[in-house]
Amino acid sequence: AVAQPKRQVRAVWLTTAYGLDWPQSPTGQKAQLDKILDTLSDLNVNVVMFQCRIRGDVVYRSAYEPLNRMFGGAEWHDTDPLAYVIDQCHRRGMECHAWVVCMPLGDRRKLSAMTRRSIAAAGSGLIMQRGRQLYLDPSKAGTATYLTRLVSEIVSTHDVDGVHLDYIRYPDDYRNYPSAGGMNAAQRAAARRRHITAIVRSVHDAVRQVKPWVTVSCATIGKYRSTRRADSRGWEAFDGVGQDVGRWIDEGIIDMVCPMMYFKDGDFYPFAADWVDVTGQVPVVPALGLYRIEYGQADWDVTEILRQIRFAGRIGMDGIGFYRASTLVDDTKGVASRLGNSCLAVPALPRLGDERRGCGGAGRVTVTGHVTEGRTTHLSWEFEGPSDGVTFTVYASSVYPVDTDDPRNIVETGIKACHYTYDYTYDSQQRTFFAVTASDRYGNESAPAFAGRQSPVCGRPSPGELIFAPLKQHLMK
Repeated sequence: AVAQPKRQVRAVWLTTAYGLDWPQSPTGQKAQLDKILDTLSDLNVNVVMFQCRIRGDVVYRSAYEPLNRMFGGAEWHDTDPLAYVIDQCHRRGMECHAWVVCMPLGDRRKLSAMTRRSIAAAGSGLIMQRGRQLYLDPSKAGTATYLTRLVSEIVSTHDVDGVHLDYIRYPDDYRNYPSAGGMNAAQRAAARRRHITAIVRSVHDAVRQVKPWVTVSCATIGKYRSTRRADSRGWEAFDGVGQDVGRWIDEGIIDMVCPMMYFKDGDFYPFAADWVDVTGQVPVVPALGLYRIEYGQADWDVTEILRQIRFAGRIGMDGIGFYRASTLVDDTKGVASRLGNSCLAVPALPRLGDERRGCGGAGRVTVTGHVTEGRTTHLSWEFEGPSDGVTFTVYASSVYPVDTDDPRNIVETGIKACHYTYDYTYDSQQRTFFAVTASDRYGNESAPAFAGRQSPVCGRPSPGELIFAPLKQHLMK
């Protein structure tokens, strides 16, 4: 078995298109979402990829595109759905990444119901049509400008932790693009890569200017290219749809790669290993086709997903992702129960850390007080250092000092307040020792402040240490 790492991205894609994951009805949408996020949090998911741009319409208040009509109810008069999701994710210690579907705009019938504010409804020169479907044309220079404007709006007005670019590619019939004559197949492929790279570069640079800690990730085709391990059979990122991930990494314009690996057997394992070779030091988090276990889909056995997760850990992938949320929330075929008892059994920190940037790692936490009332104990602390965006992690152990490198000791992460409340009714381990660390927006973690051990010299707590009763690994909400 692969040991669970302390730092690991555990992402879930929460789909709003057609209400596939949420919302399920026109009313009671906040309550529906709260239930979904509670389930994901209980499963120790730490990143929610929230679909906030669907098909030329959005799930937030935008100056450029219309609000999706599913979110026009009275309960959204005081806030927009994206802002609500971000707040609720943060309350549960999870990151929220804005999932932006880049190129598809839907069909003519859908566009006829949109306002003139939509780029598609306005008949922009950036649009190309394939059959009944409309797309932004990656070969147009204005497409990079337009998408960059949309992403900049999201990042500047919402406290997102990341931006996730989906369908950042040419359409499925990619061989027809670009349409300019005089190019052979290799030249067309090179042109496609240049166009998509220009968009990724523009978006990444803009995000860095606004909020440099925001992670920019891309959903790529599941197979990068044919290798000595396996043949992609023509459906690949590099020579196909224009996703030159190696170039993105060399230029430093991508922070995380999420290949959509909705396959199994020979279409999964050799290409997963190839992604590790390609990405190097840039985190790679495969989006696993969890929905494929559904009876109406491929009817996979749950063991296939577990096997893929174990393999991803063995070859050094930096996390796991699940598409889609509803399969987990519904516990289809018992998948949530099995994951919760295995690879998601203990929490993990979602960021790998970047010591070149940030300040949390240089800060200092000092435990300042506690109050025990009945079967609950309240822990408090102070933080010295730049506090913008700092969050805290609480650890507990029956051994002093608490080993903060062991993820089994993580009680809760993503805490924003300088206090925490526990119920220790069911703490079978009787963990009497604790530690608190601070993390900046880049994931850099401070040295721990320990609590729970009495000073052997004077019988009083030493600086940064307090005496505690056994507590339970549980946040009182």
